[in-house]
Amino acid sequence: MKRVLKKAHEFSYYDELTGLANRRLLVERFNRASARAKRHQQKLLLLFLDVDDFKRINDEFGHSTGDLLLRLLAKRLCKSVRSTDTVGRYGGDEFIVMLTGFQNYDDALAAVEKLCAILSMPYDVDGASIPMSISHGSAVYPDGGHAYPALVQQSDTAMYQCKNRKRISAG
Repeated sequence: MKRVLKKAHEFSYYDELTGLANRRLLVERFNRASARAKRHQQKLLLLFLDVDDFKRINDEFGHSTGDLLLRLLAKRLCKSVRSTDTVGRYGGDEFIVMLTGFQNYDDALAAVEKLCAILSMPYDVDGASIPMSISHGSAVYPDGGHAYPALVQQSDTAMYQCKNRKRISAG
């Protein structure tokens, strides 16, 4: 019975493919983190990440390799943030990272730049080096709002602006 309850909890709060927090757990952790940020007069950065041209990766290397790359990206994300931060899979090839405990926006931006550089390094799969490009957008609590859905929307919009800038500069 304990095992069944544990499995039910895992399915309720964690992404099956990557083991990362799912949307439900992201909301719960945001509520706790934003309350803590308010209490300590700190900022929380919500970072929306998307793998550029992931369909091409799946088409070229196959869906099993695409799944493996998502798991490798998830591991790299988790190793690159602090234990107080939260990493979640929003869906498909989209991820959300909540970076907590910042006093100012510059510190948060430095963390984002470092994280994106780490994520953009090639991934080794069966001896092949597969590059992945990541687009990102962010929103800051409380500056950008207090509600999770509004901050997700802001960071998602900023991520699409990043994607569009890449397309324009490449094209």
